[in-house]
Amino acid sequence: MVLLIAAGGLATAVAPVAWWVHGLVTDPVRYGAAVQPLAANGELRSLVTARVTAQVTSALDGTSGTALQLPPLVQQLLSGSGGSGRSSIGALLGDDIHRVVAGVVSGPQFPALWATLTRTSHPSVAALLTGARPTRGTVYLSGSELMLDTTAVVRAVKGQLVAGGVPFAAQIPDTTAPVALARVSHLSRFLTVSGVLDRAAGTLPWLAGGLFFAAVALARRRRRALAVVGLVVVLAMGALTVARTAGPSWLTTPSTPHRRLVEAAFTALTDPLQHSVWRVAATGTAVLALALLAYLVPTRRRGRES
Repeated sequence: MVLLIAAGGLATAVAPVAWWVHGLVTDPVRYGAAVQPLAANGELRSLVTARVTAQVTSALDGTSGTALQLPPLVQQLLSGSGGSGRSSIGALLGDDIHRVVAGVVSGPQFPALWATLTRTSHPSVAALLTGARPTRGTVYLSGSELMLDTTAVVRAVKGQLVAGGVPFAAQIPDTTAPVALARVSHLSRFLTVSGVLDRAAGTLPWLAGGLFFAAVALARRRRRALAVVGLVVVLAMGALTVARTAGPSWLTTPSTPHRRLVEAAFTALTDPLQHSVWRVAATGTAVLALALLAYLVPTRRRGRES
């Protein structure tokens, strides 16, 4: 009986995590709802602002004055030697570019842009969680880093620059602006088992229930066994809550880039998991309460009869 309850407790502890992974993989709406609050994260906005500004400026610096349709005299003045003008165009417009990027990222349109990014990133996230290693897409791997492609923000910035009459804005070439979100080494242990959890999501709850049922059915004192089952479920959910609280410290170190952003992303993504944990813990508490009540009722009857 003890082994059955212990095995059931282990399956119960893993089942919410498996369902959480399965939900992220199969339900883009749930995934989008989980990460949408990150649009208000100040560190994310600062990171995107800096990266998009640098990328747009770099794209201008790498574009010849001829491609930008500059007059020959302007090209000559920018280059200092009659060349292409690549060394100064980005610097010339740098303040305007940063101002527009900051306005887009801090403005009301960024949540909609972020929603677009999260919607298009879901297939890549699902592939990552099921064991694939995507090297392209909205979310992809580049070496040891998990990257987010913010091309949608670049396009919005270009549109704002054009609408604002910034010189040469219409000639800004299409470019990507990948943002490094986290180092894969911090996620590798989880990603090695996430695919297994996704496939086992439909089995684990039934397995846990079957093991608990068998333990109670085979027990000599079934009410006591039922109480132990309820207690084990509550303790398992408590352990999961502690693990979720400690999760950011396991994924990051003091030297981790954008540590607070990683912590905010972890909290947002695991919020549905915590809700599942609370529901399972409530079920375990109800089972424990019923078992204790079953103990008390016969005792009161025997006391009245005596």
